[in-house]
Order: sequence, then structure tokens, then C-alpha cells
Amino acid sequence: MVHSVANIDFHPPLPHPLAFRGMLCCTLSVFLIAMGCSNPQDASNPTKPEPGEIATPAKRTQRQSPNSDERVFSNSESSRYSASRFMRQPGLVPPLTDPEIFSPETVSLEEDSEVLGILIEKVARAYSIPTLYYHHVINDRIAGHSVVVTYCGFCSSGTAFMATINAKRALFSLHGAWQATATINDAQTQSVWLHLTGECIDGRLKGNQLSPINVRHVTWKSWRDAHPETTVVMLNTPATRFTTSSKFQKGQDDLPPALAQTIEVTSSRYPANAMVYGVALWDGKPASLGAVKAYPFEELQNSTAVINDYVGESPVVIGFDRANRSAFGYLRILEDRVLAFSATASGKLVDHHTSSIFSQDGICIEGVYVGKQLPAIFGLQAEWYGWYATYPQTDVYQVAATTPVVHQQTLDQVPHD
Repeated sequence: MVHSVANIDFHPPLPHPLAFRGMLCCTLSVFLIAMGCSNPQDASNPTKPEPGEIATPAKRTQRQSPNSDERVFSNSESSRYSASRFMRQPGLVPPLTDPEIFSPETVSLEEDSEVLGILIEKVARAYSIPTLYYHHVINDRIAGHSVVVTYCGFCSSGTAFMATINAKRALFSLHGAWQATATINDAQTQSVWLHLTGECIDGRLKGNQLSPINVRHVTWKSWRDAHPETTVVMLNTPATRFTTSSKFQKGQDDLPPALAQTIEVTSSRYPANAMVYGVALWDGKPASLGAVKAYPFEELQNSTAVINDYVGESPVVIGFDRANRSAFGYLRILEDRVLAFSATASGKLVDHHTSSIFSQDGICIEGVYVGKQLPAIFGLQAEWYGWYATYPQTDVYQVAATTPVVHQQTLDQVPHD
């Protein structure tokens, strides 16, 4: 049943969105702090199983699902962010905590409005991007789990994490910026966490990792059609309505100079604000140290609708909705078998070996695997500069020059690293 939690009146009046950006860029530059960055550890790359081959069970047990339960943290000192510069301005923008939720028929969202969709234990919730954009951080509860949903308006990325620290609910808020991407801090310890990884880079919990939650960055129509029972978090205020039409558009804006100064690692391989779908395979250690790969929208636009690929040693399936410019991904392992997928006309996934059909949520809706869920991955959409600065060791998917551009894929034909 849709309900609300009375916590909205706690927040003070908010600044105008454009005024906020001006304040952020001006005030944060005063707080540049020197930190440094060591190289990530190298990962092994064992032989990859072919489609239909039995997968090594150890490869699955070592990797935890992004929707797994909350972890208990220790005061670890290990971190690769021991000396990188970042900006601090905590308290500049208030978070939204325990927001009122609405049923789909009671909200006035345009069909092409963007939302961040989350599915936990069959409970679906959509977060309006303008609302996320304005607050940057939403502390919420879904299916009995404490979660934090974050959005960085500069690098156009949304993420979500389980929000429990030492068996207690953690409340987060915007802290500042690192590598021109958002940082958040928890109220319990005032430790600083990266929005793009969920890793703590400063404070008592430095080196620890929040458990990531699989998210979908999609249009409202796409999410509502797939989840008619979804609830919605949005604020219908003049400020959030203005945010929708402001000049700051996803993947289309230059960085303010104050933020650009925090970027220490850059790559000219793609334009700085080119959109990518980034995958970080998290196995309980900091996500930044695992296998990572970027799927630039430019490459996805010219590839097959479904890509059977590998990230490090792990077989993944990546899907791309060209019309809505939205990507998604999962591990393509089920019951210890490596699957190979093609796409239906409606964008669903079809297993080449069993003809089982999966939704874009990774759930089998027809065939021998009906009811089964593909293992989730930590995947997100972001601008190239933010992804590369955070994951400089990233692999990058590219369409082979000889690969024909088709919209239906029937074999595992895409080359992998």
C-alpha cells in the first residue's frame, strides 16, 4: 500500500538549481585538498568458458550480488585514494530522507521523463531524475532495506547502495566532489564516499565499500510499462520542474572550471561528456579494484541490440535501447551454465540454447528458466570523463570494423578481450 513518511517539512527552502551550481562551483574550489592515487591491483584473467559450457562454481561464489544484504564494516586503512584532490562542502544541499511515495496514476510525469528504477525483492520504485538532480541524495527504505540513491548532475549518473553501517541505518548527504564527480558523507561517522563506486575514501571507514544495488536509468514510460505496480518518488515543485528544462542536459554540458580542476586522470579516447554504460564487477572488495569495462553509447549505437561479452573473467550480457538511449547488463550465468542471448523485437532477451525469454530486469518470463533471475552486476550510465577518472584501468568495448550492424543477434559472435 502506498504510504508517506512525514519528513518533508524538515528540509529548509532550497536554492534555485542554477544558483546552486554557481554556489557549488565557487565555494567548493576553496576547499581543494591534496590526496593521491595509487595504481589498482592487477587481476588475473583465466580461460573464459564458452556458451553452454559449465561454469566454475568458485567464480560465482566469490562474487556477491549487487542486491545482496548489507555488510558489517571494519575500520580498514586500505584505500587507493590516499592522496587525490577533492572538494569539500558538506551541507550545501540537503538530502531527501524518507520521501513521500506515490502510485503511478497520481503523478504527472511525461512519458519521456527520465527516472532511476530500482527493483528489490520484487518491489519496484522509480525516482524522478529532476528530484534526484536537485537533492543529489535520497535516503529511503525499499522492501525493508535501508538504501541510499544518489545522482551526480555533472557526470549524469545515478547509483544506489544498501545503507547500513555496523547493523545500523546510515543517512547520507552530498559532501562535495572528487574528480568532478559527487561525493557523499554518512551522518554517523562523517566518512566520505564516492558516488560512482560506493567506496569510502576518507574518514573512519576509509577503504570500505557499500553494497551496490542494480539500477535502471530509463524513461518513465519504459519503467511503468515493465512495472505497473511501481511506486514513485518525486517532488512537484517549481524548482524541480525548472530543473527538467534547465540548460544542464545529460551528456551535453561542459564542466565548470572549478570542478574541472579536480580531475587528475583524463582520456581523449572519447569526448569528455560522451555517455557510457560502465560495469564494475564487485566481489566484496572496493569496486574500483575489480574488473571494469565501459560500453560507450557511441559503440552501442553501432552494435547489435544485445552483446554477449566478458568483463575480466566473467561472462556478461549488455543490452541497449537505441530509441531511449538506455543500457542494462547482467552476468549471463544461470545454474552454472554460460548463456548466449539475442534480442526480440520488443527488446527482451532470448537464450540461444533453450529459447528461454528474459525481461530487461533479467528475470526469465518464459521457458525452462522461468522465474529465475540473472545475477545482477554493478552497472551505471555516466559521462566518459567521470567513468575514466574513477576507473582509469577500465577496458573499453569497441565494435569490430568487420562486425555487421544488426539488430538481432543469434550467436555469441561479439569478440571479447
